[in-house]
Amino acid sequence: MGYVVRMPQLGMSMDEGLVVTWAVDEGERIEEGELLVVVESEKTSTELEAREAGILRKVIAKEDESVSPGSGIGVIAGPDEP
Repeated sequence: MGYVVRMPQLGMSMDEGLVVTWAVDEGERIEEGELLVVVESEKTSTELEAREAGILRKVIAKEDESVSPGSGIGVIAGPDEP
């Protein structure tokens, strides 16, 4: 089952997070636990891993783009899912 990758809340005072780099390109397969994207806030950065295997179907937030916590930044879905 597919899911939306969301910008995490990296601190209580975080207003927005920056997508630093995507480790996979749109359309590429990724396995559960593999590095997906690096994001940062004013105080810290973190590596987000895929929570399940699938294909990075859509990059919503491009590299160097800032979004609010909880916003969708990408979509991972299986090869047969719309």
